[in-house]
Amino acid sequence: MGTVEAGDDAGRLQPVDPLSELAPPAKRILKAARKVIVKEGYGSLSLQTVAGEAGELKSTIAYYFGDKAGLVASLVESLIHDTNVNAVTVLASVPEGPERVRELLKVQREVAGAQDYWRLLFGLLPEIRKDKKLRGRFADLLHWYYEIVLKSLGIWEETDESGEPELVASLVLAVLEGFALQAELAPDGYDLDARFALWESILTPYIERRVSAK
Repeated sequence: MGTVEAGDDAGRLQPVDPLSELAPPAKRILKAARKVIVKEGYGSLSLQTVAGEAGELKSTIAYYFGDKAGLVASLVESLIHDTNVNAVTVLASVPEGPERVRELLKVQREVAGAQDYWRLLFGLLPEIRKDKKLRGRFADLLHWYYEIVLKSLGIWEETDESGEPELVASLVLAVLEGFALQAELAPDGYDLDARFALWESILTPYIERRVSAK
């Protein structure tokens, strides 16, 4: 499962690829699964279709991922990791405070406009909702994402029992997903830049207060 490691500084960001130990055939299979969904939709996703796209045997997919649910879970993990690793890389050298908030939202602005990513993710979510095991793995991914956001904002506190930091991370994710969904469905002219600028003006004062109170 994906995570962010912390060194001596609890706010230090270091991405760890949840799929880094996968063999080359498994990585080819995940890429092929993405292509199948983009070209033909989730309804066309089957082990046989993915095997044909990847140039691998169906049994090879079963060996690495077990079944279709396991393939979907790993596909979601890879999507979320690939999208967030860029944020971690960019923010690692930015000092805490308004500058880091600004850089985080710049990265999220780019992510919000990545239509292929959201079409893949939104297409997979109904299937995840149906499967208890997949929901559990997705919940783990959410906690990983929350950790990335909170460390990016400089308000990560492992011992915080109030639950407020997790609420903040949940709100940041909700805004990103909401903007992305609206941009996908709204007519041309949906201004992501203006919306993220407004969101920054709301989020920055809160983060400044939290950081100064630490």
